[in-house]
Amino acid sequence: MREGLARFGPRITGTLGDILRDPKRDIAVRMEIPAVLGQFDDARAAEALIENLTTDNPHLKYEVIRGLNRIHARNPALPGLRPEIAERVYMETRGYYEALALLQSVTGGGHGLLQAALREMLDRDLEVIFRLLGLQYSQKDIFFAYSALRSTQADRRLRPSSSWTMC
Repeated sequence: MREGLARFGPRITGTLGDILRDPKRDIAVRMEIPAVLGQFDDARAAEALIENLTTDNPHLKYEVIRGLNRIHARNPALPGLRPEIAERVYMETRGYYEALALLQSVTGGGHGLLQAALREMLDRDLEVIFRLLGLQYSQKDIFFAYSALRSTQADRRLRPSSSWTMC
């Protein structure tokens, strides 16, 4: 499906943005759209994705951010410094700390399954925060910071050795 849609090029951005924005549409279809929009080096595609940063579906939000990361990797001028992205960083960071506080409150109380679910959510949320930051700052620098934070190796925290794009 993605390849077929991508062949139409940026001229279908408006239609894809409308479908992506419509909560009545099948979520499976909506989940594919950010990857297609992410293939277009187009301000309209970036705008369509930014309009969907506030989706309630965490999986769709992740795909939207990945689409934006793809656009930004090829064209660092897009999406540009945007208050919507800064607001999303703030909201995601606040949610991260709330989940972290909840994890701290259940640690050691025999809530193994809840703790595992919270840790998984925290890992995903941290990646989302850093991907959003990568839209506003150098993706390479943000990735190195993310890698250092996630690493358990002291030398890795001091000098990242891999190259990675946030795509």
